[in-house]
Parts: sequence; structure tokens; C-alpha cells
Amino acid sequence: MADSQAVAVRALNWTAIGFAILQSVCALALTLATAGTLIGISLLSAFSGFMRAAVSFHSDGIRLPMIGIALAGALLNLWVLARLRRLRTNPAGAWRRQPTDPRQLKREKVQLAVALATIALVAIEAGLHFHNHGHI
Repeated sequence: MADSQAVAVRALNWTAIGFAILQSVCALALTLATAGTLIGISLLSAFSGFMRAAVSFHSDGIRLPMIGIALAGALLNLWVLARLRRLRTNPAGAWRRQPTDPRQLKREKVQLAVALATIALVAIEAGLHFHNHGHI
């Protein structure tokens, strides 16, 4: 009798776990559907006012300072990376030089890529704006 009760309790436990998983999946599906609906409604409302916002953001008073700040930040980042590299290879500091952490080198490569991408995007934007509007 004790074995049959243990089997029954085990079966009841697994059944409860199965229903809990089903309920969780159902709640997850309902949450995702609701979130998708909310995102869709917010995108629709955002797009309806998008053209007015795009025109105001495209004015020279906003666009040019943003381009200048992005370009200055990218150039500053390139200067800092070049200075860091120069200091690392300086023979006068060889006595205190330690191996560079691979994670640090990876972060520097990402910074370099982002800075170069920013400069490229600024150049593309300036070229397209000049082509479409006749001025930068």
C-alpha cells in the first residue's frame, strides 16, 4: 500500500508541475500578445506624428550641432586611442609596462570601430544632404 501511495503522490506532483508549466506558457503567450499590441499601437501613434518631428529635427539649428558633437566625440576618441597606443610603445616606459588585458584590447577595437563608423556616417549624411538640398 505504501508503494501505491508513493506512486500516486509522485503522479500528483508531476501532474501539478505539468499544469503549472502549461499555465506559465499561457501567461507568457498572453503577456507577449499584449506587449505586441501595445508596441504596435505606440508605433502607430508615433508614426502619425513622425513627419512633424522629422521636419523639426532636420532643421539646421538641431542637425548641425548634433553632427558637430558626434564628429568631435569621434575625433577625440581617435586621439585618445592614438595617444594610448603611443604611450604603450614608448621606450621610456618599457620598465613599467605590463601586458595589456585582452578585454581591454577588445574594448579599444570596439571604440575604434565606433569612432570610424561615426565619421563615416557623418560624411554620408553630409554628402546626401548636400546632394538633396544643395548645402551641408
